[in-house]
Amino acid sequence: MMHRMTALTLAALLLLPAAAAEAAPAEYWNNNADFPIIATDDGGYAWYLNRGSARIAANDAESLIFSVDVLRVDAEQDPSAFEFHRWWFRKPQSEDPYTVFMRQGDAGDWSPLDLRAADAESLSAVRLFLAGWQAATGFSYGLSPADSTGE
Repeated sequence: MMHRMTALTLAALLLLPAAAAEAAPAEYWNNNADFPIIATDDGGYAWYLNRGSARIAANDAESLIFSVDVLRVDAEQDPSAFEFHRWWFRKPQSEDPYTVFMRQGDAGDWSPLDLRAADAESLSAVRLFLAGWQAATGFSYGLSPADSTGE
């Protein structure tokens, strides 16, 4: 009886990591490398960047402005359910590499984004900016999320 109980306990413990791994969102949406995961949120949603959507809207002496589309996927309840969100970023041509602005959607006010911010919400936006910059311009911005938070 004791051996059977030990075997059942061991089997349950071995299955826990597999169940936890299944719960984690995929690195790419639908295994498509053009849709890398950017962030997850407390609501069970995963955010995937659509690299092909990246567009430069302006690049002049004042700033570089680009947009990217993001898929918000219900990773826990229905991974096939998703919404599109468009994000805009504006990088002023200032000497401060950590100063950028962002807005969600095609209208509205620009909000500052400090690329050194360490809170979870800002870090997700920083990751989106860095991945979007690379998709829009074809080259790395020169900071990683760890660099931007000083980790």
